[in-house]
Amino acid sequence: MRPRSTRPPALILAGAVAAAGVLLPSSPATAADGQPEKVTIDVTGGGQRLSTSGQIIVTPYLWSGADFVAQGAWHGGSGYPLEMTLPEGEYKFHIRAEPDLWAPEFYGDTTVIAQAEVVTVEDDDIVLDPVDLDPLSNVLVGRVVDGDGDPVSGAAVQLFRTGGSHDETVETDLDGVYRIPAEGVGSRQLQFLPPSGSGFAPEWYDDAAGRADAESVTLSEDGPGIRVPDVELLPAGSVSGRVTGSDGAPVSGIWVSAFTPSGEQVGSRGTVETDADGRYRIDGLKPGAVRVRFDDQVGGGYATEFYSDAVSPEGATLVTVTEDEDTPGIDATLAVASLTTHGVAVTGRALNRAGAPIPGVHVTAWVPDGDAWKSIDSDQTDRFGRYVLDDVEEDTTEGEVTVVRVEFERTENTDGFDYRDVYHGQQTTVRRAADVVVGWNQVRTGVEGVMSQYGGLRGAVTTPHVDDDVVVRIFDLDGRMVDEPEVDEHTGAWKSTGLVPGDYKVQADDGDPYDSDFLAPRWWTAGHNFTTATPITVGEGAFAPDVDIALTDQLAVYDAPTISGRPIVGQVLRATPGRWNVNVGVEHTYEWLRGETVVGTDPTYPVGRADEGSALQVRVTARLFDWAAVATSAATARVSAAVVTPPAKQKSRTTVRSSYDKKKRVVTLKVTVAAPSAPRGTITVKEGRRTVKARVALRNGKAKVVVRRPSAGRHTYVVTYAGSDVLLPSKASAKVRVPKRR
Repeated sequence: MRPRSTRPPALILAGAVAAAGVLLPSSPATAADGQPEKVTIDVTGGGQRLSTSGQIIVTPYLWSGADFVAQGAWHGGSGYPLEMTLPEGEYKFHIRAEPDLWAPEFYGDTTVIAQAEVVTVEDDDIVLDPVDLDPLSNVLVGRVVDGDGDPVSGAAVQLFRTGGSHDETVETDLDGVYRIPAEGVGSRQLQFLPPSGSGFAPEWYDDAAGRADAESVTLSEDGPGIRVPDVELLPAGSVSGRVTGSDGAPVSGIWVSAFTPSGEQVGSRGTVETDADGRYRIDGLKPGAVRVRFDDQVGGGYATEFYSDAVSPEGATLVTVTEDEDTPGIDATLAVASLTTHGVAVTGRALNRAGAPIPGVHVTAWVPDGDAWKSIDSDQTDRFGRYVLDDVEEDTTEGEVTVVRVEFERTENTDGFDYRDVYHGQQTTVRRAADVVVGWNQVRTGVEGVMSQYGGLRGAVTTPHVDDDVVVRIFDLDGRMVDEPEVDEHTGAWKSTGLVPGDYKVQADDGDPYDSDFLAPRWWTAGHNFTTATPITVGEGAFAPDVDIALTDQLAVYDAPTISGRPIVGQVLRATPGRWNVNVGVEHTYEWLRGETVVGTDPTYPVGRADEGSALQVRVTARLFDWAAVATSAATARVSAAVVTPPAKQKSRTTVRSSYDKKKRVVTLKVTVAAPSAPRGTITVKEGRRTVKARVALRNGKAKVVVRRPSAGRHTYVVTYAGSDVLLPSKASAKVRVPKRR
């Protein structure tokens, strides 16, 4: 469609086609009696510049003397004038555009070639009148602008069936223009979403905040597409405020939403959430009136309300949104919601060990089901830890009591440490849980679950190379691996938050032991195996002090080699290799050092006279693959000379036989000393403290002692063998009775 005109003045030709993209025709026509001339045409669509991502195709039809014959088509980038070089003659032009959103036509605003306008190309270049193509019957075209009429590019334009589903979404181009092909015909609605960060408010056509107030446009099957009037986006406004509880304390986690008077939610981010100070702000609102609603998303602990202090939208106070301004002070003081029960019910709270409520706990009622258990009701605790189970009478006959067991399970956790599942009665299994008995049509209150938290470990693993692949393993004191937390491949940081409070040991190891950069495993703090690792105590709801481990690609000694034995000439010393960061598969060699001199290369070393007065050390070299490392023991005391130890003396055994000769009036004592070797030395005979005979020599282990004229009565003689250089002393005694003389 174009204004009626034939040939414009030649003076407008210069520079008019400077931006045109021109392709040569596929089969140019040539007149025999004239020079080719330039013909320029500018094509738009729906009153807007065509998208620069498409193209226009113009086909000249040259009068042959009998008919207009199609020549080769000329192609050019859409959005720019197209320049053609044509021989002199009389022409008609067919114009179309791609993508196929526009109704093609002949120059002269007609779809029939016979009615097309004839253009004579002769002496001068020609600029044809602009041609504006109509959109096809299923196409909507329009433009989005700001308050100054400047185009808004990058805005999303969404097409909906009126009162129905979404059809299509496109974006405005650099000219603010959009082109939407619809599926089918009928009534449609348009929504305009501004580019992110632009500061404009979204709206519906025409100048409506919500869909319910939007106007519709109608696509007909036979008619042309729709040229939508320009849509002007306005700077958005906002509302803000603070939410508190009845005690005046700020309430976080409250969802705040804005709605049109007809009840549609608006705002660039939809629902916003109050921060730790209870504050919120809803941006991206179209200037006008809105209602503001406050909902507790933490289990509904607070009752829902509308501004200002209304329980329904009908009673809400409308808030005026001003263009490019914030409307502050839209505050709310929320009341705690009442618990509602129906019939037989169980209520209570989930608490931590400090007595504080736990929100978000999944509470389940269980009843026996043959040999198993089945759940009959569940709820989630609100921000005050409260729950209601009011369907627990499912399997109960009318008039009977209901008996259930209640489980408390944390399904999500915002503070980093999960809570451990527990059953009422502080049990860990349903079979051991306490019964909760509820009378018919009664409410059992105060059924609580006290939940303990898991604890955690965290730290970092450092390695000699960038982005080494490492693995961290956590073990309980029984040696069972309880977690293998993910390790950040760049920083080496790791953490585990699901550990039952208690003691653990941590190992870091090479995540790929078969690559070229092999890393030695290590137990915290400097252990080479589970036994030597240091236990780490994990408490409830907190991380233990950071567990940082440095891995190396070298052998390293943890405990230096040691020497056992006495540094005395003639003794044998023994070396141990010490404890290394790797011990399995490691070869050890030994060097015994006297000063700097190597005097032995075995694990044991016999101390010789040459070592007397010197200290000894052992130097151990450990080897694994291409690794090697050296560690040296502490020095021994200076070697001393050999100590000559006399042989141990053997035991001796002394026996004595006594007799009395009346005629000679003498007592005879016959002594025998028995021993493994022939006894030598002397014996002594005593009676009480009196020495009867001293230093009587043994001969062949025997001796004879004669006591003359003993007094009448009983006598006890003690014989003592003094021993020798090889025999120990021994003694024996003998009794004899001397009669009175008559």
